[in-house]
Amino acid sequence: MGLDFDAWYGGSYDPEPSGPVAPVPLAEGGALATLFDWVRPQWDTTYRQDHRVPGDALVLGRFLPAHRGHALLIARAAAHVQGKVHLGVAGTTGDFIPPSARSTAVFQLVPREHRGDALQCIDVGAGPVGAGDAFWAPWLAWFRAQPKLAACRTLVAGDPNARRFAELLGLSFLLVDRSELPLSASMIRADPWKHWEDIAPNLRSYFTRTVALVGPEGAGKSTLGKALGAHYRTSLATEYLPRWCRTMGVDVPSVQQLAGEVLEGQLGSLRQARVSARGFCFADTESLSLSLWSKRLHGVPGTWDAAPPSLTLLLEDAAPWLGRKDRDEPQQRLAFFEALRREWSARAWPFVVVGGPREARFGQAITAIDAWVKQRPAAVR
Repeated sequence: MGLDFDAWYGGSYDPEPSGPVAPVPLAEGGALATLFDWVRPQWDTTYRQDHRVPGDALVLGRFLPAHRGHALLIARAAAHVQGKVHLGVAGTTGDFIPPSARSTAVFQLVPREHRGDALQCIDVGAGPVGAGDAFWAPWLAWFRAQPKLAACRTLVAGDPNARRFAELLGLSFLLVDRSELPLSASMIRADPWKHWEDIAPNLRSYFTRTVALVGPEGAGKSTLGKALGAHYRTSLATEYLPRWCRTMGVDVPSVQQLAGEVLEGQLGSLRQARVSARGFCFADTESLSLSLWSKRLHGVPGTWDAAPPSLTLLLEDAAPWLGRKDRDEPQQRLAFFEALRREWSARAWPFVVVGGPREARFGQAITAIDAWVKQRPAAVR
């Protein structure tokens, strides 16, 4: 008999309901917790055993994504054997998290003195449950082709169906009770932000989404972005262009400067924000807006590719104007707002117009974002 080969913790494990479970608010939890702090509870409760069996252990799964349940599984393996813990990371070339990234993540969950190898098994066949021993044939071939697994004596899994694989290989079998930590990869993929703290920290970026704030100069993007970041306790990618202009002593950057240093600085700001985000981050301006700004200044739009934000708050021109008097160009600001609206509409990128008095814009933004969050935009179906 085969098994649902999502991850042998296993990935489709669905614990019995024990009453209503309240979703974890996005505002809670430390987005910047170190990997050691994250995995230490599993090590502390598990990694204490004096009587270990000889040989190495193998933990095999998709780890899509790696999570606390996998950390428990790996800690159990390390506590059970005298030798190394090897990891077989199964996947396909189309997985939304590359097998190489998952291999790196799960390898770091193994206690250092027991680290063996993280081996990828890409596009190895996975037949339907109930296909008999034929289900295991490609996995047997994969295992026997791995010289680094020659010292393996134990297969560790959270799915009892994996026992047959161990029997066919002539290995002992250690079954980890999944009810100790009722969690699965499929549960996480269905609602990643609810289980944010359970995802391995170095894989959270694959579930991170971006809310962009765009609009004409002086619309209040920076002020609103800071307020929203504080409200949701997440990160903000600040606009790079004003910083660059101050540093370089330049009032109007050239086309080449916009396409080079300014664009790279803006993308770098976004990368940093995504790393420290909790669920989603805010971006004060983004690359398509920068392209349209290039067109407004020089008549030449940027030619770079722009990745769509998950949601955009399109800010109308704000009154009264609070910037430098020599920069007060209401007609140009209105034209820029309409250009943004046309471009977002043409690309079918989701956006919400935020307008009216400045003091009302924060509430409008909160309403739009809360409605968007309820749609589970990070879910992987």
